[in-house]
Amino acid sequence: MLVFAAACRQALGIDTHFIEATDSSVLSDVGEPDSAVTPNRFCDAVAPKPTFCADFDGEEPKEGFYISNPDKGIFGGATLTFTEQNVRSAPRIASFSLPTLLTDTSFASGMLITTLSPQPPPTFTLKLDFRIEQENFPEGKGRVDLVRITFGKDMGAIAVFRNYAGLNLEVYTGMESVARTAFTSKVGPGSWHTLSLLVHNYAAPNNWNDAGIVGDASIPEGSGEVFALLGGLEAKLPLPPRVQTSKEPVNFDFGALTGRGPIEAFVVHLDNIVLDAPDSIEPQ
Repeated sequence: MLVFAAACRQALGIDTHFIEATDSSVLSDVGEPDSAVTPNRFCDAVAPKPTFCADFDGEEPKEGFYISNPDKGIFGGATLTFTEQNVRSAPRIASFSLPTLLTDTSFASGMLITTLSPQPPPTFTLKLDFRIEQENFPEGKGRVDLVRITFGKDMGAIAVFRNYAGLNLEVYTGMESVARTAFTSKVGPGSWHTLSLLVHNYAAPNNWNDAGIVGDASIPEGSGEVFALLGGLEAKLPLPPRVQTSKEPVNFDFGALTGRGPIEAFVVHLDNIVLDAPDSIEPQ
């Protein structure tokens, strides 16, 4: 099986490379969480049991994620640490930082990667807690993705990203950004929020005459849909029909990824990632 590992990506494209999942130098089999190590963990309390849950509170904080040596998810001066400061659920959170990126040709990325197989399910939900700790975006091309979901090589993707306007939802066909829309709420640094994404990867009839959508004005017949929520509905976009034909695993990147300048130093904390995807195989 081929596993997606993100490298330096164009801010408005998806430059991908793949690594062989059978390579023992790339993957770390961390096994099942040991609830005896950290009692009363967040993931132990989630019911019914989701397809995937990460609370960074086990003996190995990266359990459930792919780990490479050197770490292909960290480059350009980015860092990933696990801290007990400003936690959402004790004892730990994951903290991602990017350095100042001076120009729109400067890139950095810090991420954790996991994959669902054997192919995209018709529907799934993703929920995570995030806290922007530090940011400053001048108006321009600067951006940082917090979440990216890729439906196979050259098929399409969903991204939630941060720029000078705030949070945004974006979808791709193949490697091309075809639509994006800003979240309704303005979320500032210094507080925790819960982001939920609901994905319908099947033909879902809807009225897409939405002035908030930037990009391809023609919505292909048979499009799916993706909804972003912060408690209430914040943004929605059609999901290109092409991704419904993918026979490859779905890849999930979390953190401060695809960082593109100009931006000042950026720090985001993540915790309590929960993925519920019927008919998918739990990440190993």
